[in-house]
Formats: sequence, structure tokens, C-alpha cells
Amino acid sequence: MSAGLRSGQVAEAAGVNVQTLRYYERRGLLAEPARSNGGHRLYGEDAVTALRVTALRLRTSSDGSQPGPQFVRDTHQECVRAVLFRASLMFAGAVAASEGAGCG
Repeated sequence: MSAGLRSGQVAEAAGVNVQTLRYYERRGLLAEPARSNGGHRLYGEDAVTALRVTALRLRTSSDGSQPGPQFVRDTHQECVRAVLFRASLMFAGAVAASEGAGCG
């Protein structure tokens, strides 16, 4: 895994505080992140998207109001980026596999 994102970086990018991030982890709403040798949480590329979507769902369901349009637009863009990132990884893996099979 690459260096990864630290808790504060993920929380800030998602628009929540670090305690909210940790609370969601304790409740099982977010996957447990990897740890550095020093014990720091290290999050993957899609952690910001997962945190934003979780926060959006909880905000919408807790008080019945809808979040602002900018938050929804940003969340959608993060989801699209995450899907495209995963697709690029799958494509890169398929290309590497085909080259290894003598197809390249």
C-alpha cells in the first residue's frame, strides 16, 4: 500500500472532524484502515468518498433535511473519481495479465 492518507487529511477532505471519522469506524460504518509502523491510521484512496457518502446518508436521515447542493455535487464527483480510479486499476491489471500471457 502507498503511504496513504492520515485521519486528519481524510476528515478535512470529507468535511467532518476526526472524532466523527473515528465514531463511524467504531460503529462499523467505515472499514478499519491499515496502520503504519508507528500505529497511525492510513486510509486508501476511496476513504474520502466513503466518509462523505456515510455522512451524507446520516445527515439526511437524522433530521430529514437535505444537504446543500454543493455537498451533493462534491460527493457525486468523488464517487465518479473513485469508480474511474478502480476501473483504471482493473484495466491496468488486465493489460499486465495479457502481456504476461504473450498477448502483448
